[in-house]
Amino acid sequence: MLRRSTRLRNKRDADNDDDNDDSWKSKRQRLSPSSQSLTLDVQLPESSKRQRMPDQFRGVRGKLGLLEKLAKDMPLDIILEIFCYVEPRDLLRLARTTRDLRAILMSKSSVNIWRVALGRVEGLPPCPADLNEPQYMNLLFEPFRHVCMSSGHCDNILWNLRARSCRTCLQTPLDNGHHLSIFNDLIPTDVFISATQELCNTILAYTAEYNALETQEACDEWITRRKTECCNVEKHKKECVKWYKTKLRNRADELNAIRKERKAAFSSNSFNDHILVRQAKKLTEYGWDSIRASLGTFLLQSQAQRKVRERKAVIASRMKSQYDATLPDKPDLREPAPTFKTVLCHQTFQNLVWGTPDSEVLTDEFLRTELLEQLPEIEMEWLAAIDQQLLKTVQMFCPSATVSDLHLAATVFVCRLDEPPFDRDNTWINIPFVFSDTYSNNAKEFLQACSLNPSTATFQDL
Repeated sequence: MLRRSTRLRNKRDADNDDDNDDSWKSKRQRLSPSSQSLTLDVQLPESSKRQRMPDQFRGVRGKLGLLEKLAKDMPLDIILEIFCYVEPRDLLRLARTTRDLRAILMSKSSVNIWRVALGRVEGLPPCPADLNEPQYMNLLFEPFRHVCMSSGHCDNILWNLRARSCRTCLQTPLDNGHHLSIFNDLIPTDVFISATQELCNTILAYTAEYNALETQEACDEWITRRKTECCNVEKHKKECVKWYKTKLRNRADELNAIRKERKAAFSSNSFNDHILVRQAKKLTEYGWDSIRASLGTFLLQSQAQRKVRERKAVIASRMKSQYDATLPDKPDLREPAPTFKTVLCHQTFQNLVWGTPDSEVLTDEFLRTELLEQLPEIEMEWLAAIDQQLLKTVQMFCPSATVSDLHLAATVFVCRLDEPPFDRDNTWINIPFVFSDTYSNNAKEFLQACSLNPSTATFQDL
């Protein structure tokens, strides 16, 4: 005989009574989202709430807290083995991430990790005696300013002082100059832009050590030891400077090699100065697909500009030969003529050059005919512009002067150049002519002595 549970039977009967009740037909009142969230906030504990992501970590790919798990969960011997293959700069920054990693890397038992990392740097001088490996690595690879402690990249390394300094701090000495004269050869210094930098802490420490000595023999021994240390610092500085220059030169060569390799990937030399080509990145298929459209547009523009330059050069050469043929071999300097540049830049010939279709050929005979026809008008316009320029200089002394006064014999101009370039290849409008009031007064006295009226006498009357 099967056993029946009285508790389950009573529960089933209660459920049937609820199903027969008509109260379920009434609609349940819907709760607002705010009330639901309020209810959840009250019921959920603080530890189960979703924490807000900090702003500095938004948009960062990957998972947070992996370094912390690495330091806590992974065996120490495996961690130390991994750190032996880390670059010096990355190793230094790892020591600044979490407290656990810093405790591991900054312990004395981990000194071999730092030495192995420094040993992989080619040509690097050994760590000096006055610095430990992390301090030496911080000086070599971290571009932070050690004097003003401000943020920003800094490449000025004061090797004797074991510090980096910006140009502003380089102009200000670090000590007040009040120290014993015997310290001049004992304190590490660095000269840059005629400013000697000295560390105040070193001066204070040396002063305290020297004053604590009781006998002259101890003082002499201390001075000898400090001089030896200063000489070692100077020797180490020379090695570091040599290594740093080699590093910068190798880096520059590496970037130039990458640029050349990128340029070689393009078939046309016209791309060499393009901003998308002069980059220190290797050209990949993905990179080429991203810049193909821009370089194609640039190529079409370069082709059009090349055709314009070639056409302009051919026409300019032909017009130059025709222009030289129309001028006399020995032109009269008293009758100035416009230069070839002035004629070529005239609107008439600009329309002739750019308005003619490419299919039409401008022959030498056609250019000569156009030049002989348009040259008198161009000369008149050019002379009128020259007269206006000269008139402005005269009106600075005689505001009532007119263009007709320029032809008077009493109107004298001087050139501020020692040797005025009086030739047809130089534009008169660019020569620094100025009106000379002194010479003009002398010319008026000369004309009056010749029984001529200075107000009407011209050069033809002389």
